[in-house]
Amino acid sequence: MECPNCGSHQLQRNGYRSQIQCYKCKDCGRQFLETYKQMRYSKEVKHFCIRMYFQGMSARSIEQVTNIHHTTILSWLRETDVDVLELLCAEQHSIEKLEL
Repeated sequence: MECPNCGSHQLQRNGYRSQIQCYKCKDCGRQFLETYKQMRYSKEVKHFCIRMYFQGMSARSIEQVTNIHHTTILSWLRETDVDVLELLCAEQHSIEKLEL
């Protein structure tokens, strides 16, 4: 095992977090876990929430429906590319035309 920050093999055990062994690098002082379980939402979930927002739902309404915190949804909206926003708006506009 090596430090994810500096790549050193000079490590010491540094307790446990949620029953997972923690380590501390002797060279750079970085503390890290033996294994990481990355908690991320899929692209489909992000796109679904963004689509709901552009269909008129508020971030807090989306939070109630999906159980994803509204600040997470707002951060997705901030990082969304303008081209994607235009694509979503154009897609919604074409769907409305088909319904007429």
